[in-house]
Amino acid sequence: MASSRGIKEIIYIASCSLLLFSLKPEIKSSSSVKLVGNNFQYSFLEDDDLVCRLGKGYFSNLFKEYASLEKKYSHIGIIIIENNLPFVIHSGASELTGVGGIKKEKLSEFLSCIDKFSFFRLKIDLAERERLIKNANRLFNNQVKFDLSFDSSDDTEMYCTEFVAKCINYATQDETIKPQIKLGGKLVYGLQRFRAKI
Repeated sequence: MASSRGIKEIIYIASCSLLLFSLKPEIKSSSSVKLVGNNFQYSFLEDDDLVCRLGKGYFSNLFKEYASLEKKYSHIGIIIIENNLPFVIHSGASELTGVGGIKKEKLSEFLSCIDKFSFFRLKIDLAERERLIKNANRLFNNQVKFDLSFDSSDDTEMYCTEFVAKCINYATQDETIKPQIKLGGKLVYGLQRFRAKI
């Protein structure tokens, strides 16, 4: 019988994976982006682009295995350009403690020691882009904690794909993305029905 922590890890794995593999179109991948010193060439990036990565840790590889056929990534974040530098806002937790929340870090830190990553562009208008960035910053400033219970109905804590999905829903002023995948008795977020807008 799986432990409560084991079930939570499986929900996290599946929910991240379902969101990640529905994103189109890919604008750049690790094979086309070069590191120069400590900086990535990022002139093609825009506010609200999404970045997906595959980490090197145990859980990153485990999350990847629960993904769709591609089995390519384990995590997602939203790009924000500040002072001409790209940052990533994302929700994550420590592999050791499970403690975490929404954080903002430089793109170079987010992709540090990462071999596989890609950037994706949302097909949304300028007003929607502004709302998405405003909401992502608001959630970051409110220090929203990581949701280890994976409760999609509660915005006081958020897991990685929940954060991105709810930012997109806020931006489009519609519940375009709904938690519709049942895992461990709970509904979690996926992007299967959002392909047309991405």
